[in-house]
Amino acid sequence: MGSGYVHNTGEHIRKILFVDTFLIIRYYYFKVQGGLFGPGLR
Repeated sequence: MGSGYVHNTGEHIRKILFVDTFLIIRYYYFKVQGGLFGPGLR
């Protein structure tokens, strides 16, 4: 049971890190797009 809990926690943390990285990349991408093409894109 313990190892399963650790495994699930690791998966959860990895998903959070992946989502955070994706959101940060998307945020900066749209920020750059907005800077290039105007404030309408966000």
